[in-house]
Amino acid sequence: MIKKNFLVSVLLINYNKGKFIKRCIDSLLNQNFKDFEVIFSDDLSNDRSIEIAKKYIKKLNLKIVKGTNRTKYGSYNQMNSILRAFKKSSGEIIIFLDSDDFFHYKKISNIVKFFSSFRNKNKRIIFDLPYIYYSKDKIKNFLLKKKILTKVWPHFPPQSCISMKRDFFEKIFPQISFNKFSNIWFDFRVAFYCHLISKNFKILEKNLTYYFIDPSGVSSKFGYLTFNWWSRRMEAFNFCRYFYKKNLLKFPLTLDYIITKIILKFLLFFKK
Repeated sequence: MIKKNFLVSVLLINYNKGKFIKRCIDSLLNQNFKDFEVIFSDDLSNDRSIEIAKKYIKKLNLKIVKGTNRTKYGSYNQMNSILRAFKKSSGEIIIFLDSDDFFHYKKISNIVKFFSSFRNKNKRIIFDLPYIYYSKDKIKNFLLKKKILTKVWPHFPPQSCISMKRDFFEKIFPQISFNKFSNIWFDFRVAFYCHLISKNFKILEKNLTYYFIDPSGVSSKFGYLTFNWWSRRMEAFNFCRYFYKKNLLKFPLTLDYIITKIILKFLLFFKK
């Protein structure tokens, strides 16, 4: 008989990533730790995503939940999909996974080991490190950068590298999931909250996640130093200012913020 409650819940978030789902779920099937469930949260995909996911229901402890409506903003849809999956989950440990990414076969066991360690008994969240996956022949290590110009937010790994305790999710999600700043996604919101408010931003220095660079994905619109890149960067600062104000804190006018503001004004002038 399948257990109703699991130690770990993997929240697998999907929208039209059918061509990557087999690779993603196979990485879960191959985990060396088995006491987990998978909540496959589909956000009204119009490809074969659901059909492919259904093939794994008997192989894994997998549940499928479907969205009922979408906004025009991907970040809001993502957060709605995460919440929908969380409500169907039972795990004490919550692990996030985008459907075009996949896990090292020791990912879940390492996360469980981290949270089970006596010295980490008060830890509520951890980021692991990803491999940057372009193809089987092109895989790079994620380089953790030390931010020189700003301390407003930390350099952080992507969403599929986030794991947290259930009670921590319940605490922070209502505080970070407001529908403002549409280009600021869940991983940034979590990392910034942990850095500024809960003061528990921590990275497990093990490469346990494969983060796929999809040339047709949302991130492709924000090429390095393009207008969209600078615009999103300014939006990130505005998100941080909003959060500082909301928590009655003084926003630091860093050199990075000033440079971003000047360059964006310059680009907007020539864009007119």
